[in-house]
Amino acid sequence: MPAPAIASVIAPPPPGAIVLQLTGAYGSTYVLESADDLTASDWQPVATNTLDITGTWQFTDFGVTNNPVRFYRLKLVQ
Repeated sequence: MPAPAIASVIAPPPPGAIVLQLTGAYGSTYVLESADDLTASDWQPVATNTLDITGTWQFTDFGVTNNPVRFYRLKLVQ
């Protein structure tokens, strides 16, 4: 099973947003989390999705407007 990945940032995103192209294994469920600091222990879930046959997921995060820096990670739901 391939490891989940944030493959790329799609540009240009809508104003005040970022668009991510996420990849993983078909039929697997993933949680996208974000944090404002890489050393933070309080990653917050942003969205959950089960991948279709393409193994990709395009997600638009409109919550970046008030965050000058935002980090993302994709986790496989066990």
